[in-house]
Amino acid sequence: MAKALNFKFQDHTFSANIEKVDRKKLYGYSQVEVKNEKGELCSLANVTSDGASILPSGCTGIVTVNADGHFVGRSELKVVDSEGKLLEKIPSVFDTEGIELTEAAIEDYLDLNVKSIYQLSFLDETIKSSLGKSKVYSFKFNYRADYQQDDAYLINKEDDYFIVIGYKITFEYVGLAEQLDEAIVEEETTEELDFGMM
Repeated sequence: MAKALNFKFQDHTFSANIEKVDRKKLYGYSQVEVKNEKGELCSLANVTSDGASILPSGCTGIVTVNADGHFVGRSELKVVDSEGKLLEKIPSVFDTEGIELTEAAIEDYLDLNVKSIYQLSFLDETIKSSLGKSKVYSFKFNYRADYQQDDAYLINKEDDYFIVIGYKITFEYVGLAEQLDEAIVEEETTEELDFGMM
């Protein structure tokens, strides 16, 4: 289990453990096992493009190379913004003394493109009365030290509290620049119907 998160809300400080809510825990899962004629479990392997070698799991990896094709270590890589300025790593929320909670509107939460959900278990259950029911709180979240943070919302369903993480989608209203009154013109038909042609 990960370290506890420390929160600040108004005059209160409290801690909570988080547990990821995933599809496996909600719906269960199935796993396909392939066995040979002796009943031994088979494992996945890759064959090289020339067909001469078999590479079992763990024999391949991803590396970063420079323009000359030489290996570049992660410590040598630099992260910059769109203007070329060097970015500083933002520490993990687990290393933060206190995550500031800000009350948010439900509309802000509903604009979130969800990446992951965690269930909270408070170390001190009395904080629930201070947070209140059916309220939404926002903050920034990054599980590990990284160069950017996700948008996060603290919500509750009765006595269960959750952190919903993702990024906020900005919607742009699309409409007509000017309204046009559509005129429907009915044409008069003078032709007689010939029922014999049907």
